[in-house]
Amino acid sequence: MLNQATLGAKSASETIFDVRQMPSPLSGGWETINNIKYQAIRHELDAGCGAVTFRDGSILNERNGDRYEKFIAFGRRLGEVQIRGGGSSPIWHVEPKKSDGSPKSYSESNDVAPFHTDASYYPNPMKYLVFLAVRPAEIGGENQVFSIPDRLPEFSNGAAGCAAIEVLKRETFPFGMPPTFHNKDEQKDLPLECGPVLLDGGIVRFQIKALREGFRRRPDLASPEKIEAVEALNDFIQQHLNGRGVRLGRGQILIVNNWRALHSRKAFNDPNRLLLRLSIADTFPTNTAHR
Repeated sequence: MLNQATLGAKSASETIFDVRQMPSPLSGGWETINNIKYQAIRHELDAGCGAVTFRDGSILNERNGDRYEKFIAFGRRLGEVQIRGGGSSPIWHVEPKKSDGSPKSYSESNDVAPFHTDASYYPNPMKYLVFLAVRPAEIGGENQVFSIPDRLPEFSNGAAGCAAIEVLKRETFPFGMPPTFHNKDEQKDLPLECGPVLLDGGIVRFQIKALREGFRRRPDLASPEKIEAVEALNDFIQQHLNGRGVRLGRGQILIVNNWRALHSRKAFNDPNRLLLRLSIADTFPTNTAHR
């Protein structure tokens, strides 16, 4: 069985931010990003580490309405902008909500958000997540990005890791929406999606809360082999939370390929922290080995 001794603890001095800093031409403003630059962004997202960042503080000088329009227009250059969460706008405010006694999602909380991919309990998780830092936290709230293509080989170095990867690719796992997203009366109707955790080409679907909830709701899919593989991968991934992250600066944009990289956030106390988020849709691939 894999454990911390097998995996090796990560030093808190290591920065876990597997992101390509795009070159300076992108700093001229979103209007200067031509098709060639978009191709460079998409190449890094789809064939590189799975995440990019650049800065454009000029958008923060816009009024909210104009700022939102420009942000959405930027997202549309990457693909289909989705409206999620039952609202009317595709822009989601990532900010702490006041406590009312009910559980909160990661985007509504100021606690640690462990490494995860978004919307794992839906058939088609969004492909890209686009974040714009409007008001970074004064202390804490650092973002971390974990590239599956870059870091999974470390997990597979030992025989136990290789065996776990085979299970995660071969077997069917249940991903259940945690009750956090709905009140208790609606739990029976919460989404549940089944499929592998790892797919061909460095694709991943992973949120430990969703997997544990899925095992609870589908005990027929909760074999000891699968539970051990999931927990081993989670141990490997979450140990990297000990590393440093990066606090996004005002006007900094972070784009994460939600199929190739996991993201996390450090805890913070600043009630004014605000990031804007867009979700960009695509058709989630099928693992050829799983058909």
